Amino acid sequence: MAFAMLSFTSRFAVSSTPKTWCIRPSTSSERPRRVFLSRNMAILSSPQPGSTPPKVLVTGANGYIAMWIVRLLLEKGYAVRGAVRSEEKVAALTDAFGKVHSEWSDRLEWAVVPDITKDGAFDESVKGVEAIVHTAAPLDTTTDDPDEYIKPSVNGTLSLLTSALKHGSGVKRVAITSSCTAAVTFKTPQAEPGPLPFRETGWAEEAIETVKKDGAKTPDSIKYRAAKTLAERAAFDFVEKNKDKLSWDISTLLPSVVIGPNLGAPKSPEVLNASLNRFYRSLFTNEPEEFLKSTICSVDVRDVAQAHLSSLVKEAAGGQRFLVSGHATTWQRIRDVAYDINHVWYSDEILPRGNPDLPRDIVYFFDNNKSRDVLGIEYESLEKTVGDTMADFEGRGWVEKKVSL
Repeated sequence: MAFAMLSFTSRFAVSSTPKTWCIRPSTSSERPRRVFLSRNMAILSSPQPGSTPPKVLVTGANGYIAMWIVRLLLEKGYAVRGAVRSEEKVAALTDAFGKVHSEWSDRLEWAVVPDITKDGAFDESVKGVEAIVHTAAPLDTTTDDPDEYIKPSVNGTLSLLTSALKHGSGVKRVAITSSCTAAVTFKTPQAEPGPLPFRETGWAEEAIETVKKDGAKTPDSIKYRAAKTLAERAAFDFVEKNKDKLSWDISTLLPSVVIGPNLGAPKSPEVLNASLNRFYRSLFTNEPEEFLKSTICSVDVRDVAQAHLSSLVKEAAGGQRFLVSGHATTWQRIRDVAYDINHVWYSDEILPRGNPDLPRDIVYFFDNNKSRDVLGIEYESLEKTVGDTMADFEGRGWVEKKVSL
């Protein structure tokens, strides 16, 4: 899928801001709102010594975010069934988890689901699990047809939920990975001066309308935004329609640009997922100043994993959307953080410095109050996230030499 980085102009009211926003506005009194009534559902139970650990299904288990979710679940004592598209991916994950952490092998199993959009694709996978984390996304499309973005996203989500309804008798909660871009709307008037806030109450209606109007001519980023919005909405509609039959409810997680160390084994920056690839290119390639002074909202991948787990175990998370975003800053500020971590990267001209004197005005941000208050997320500092990501790049040999993209 296309990487959906927001690009806003200065038509919004922007005032001088700190270097980095750790997004927790002190004036907000908005209470968490339910999207539908969660009927006091039971939540994922905690692992107990001497007892069979609760099992969680994680779809798209070979993905960047999903691997951290799998790792966190195993660290906390849960059993995991990871769903992937091929036996080849099973082998890679077995290397990544089973061989490195042999103590986890008896709590880790894999299911191959070649086509997540197919009816009944997850019928077997949902059996015997207490919770589901749905991170799987359709494969990249090579066509301009917006239906090739939207239908697989919607149908993949509905396929999973239908399987859970029919065969997931033990399921208590389903957490679904959406995107912060599904909450981007300009229909709500901005009540306060300064950066434009996006909150869980917003839905990306404009993206859907643009796709309907422009069809194949719609930019890929807008198609992606529409697909994420429609898939998430379809999930809530499914639950509302079937609420009298369900023993489970859902939570959706909407992360911003996800960065941090990678548990996978990418052989080059070119094969990184979209967010990490954009982060890498923003540091390693010369970029125009318009880009460098633009806003970037990011979150540590480990915080995203924790948000997914918290959404499974906290009753108040049922029926809720959660924006998961740690910081709002500029791309130049990220370069400045990297510079502070290691001047040698710049003195040896491994990384382009950019312009430290550029304005650091923040144009928009994703309000993370709800994820803090309900899920209890304490976000990593930008310095730690950037430092750990760069250390990961160094460990792969990508910092000591120029890597063409």
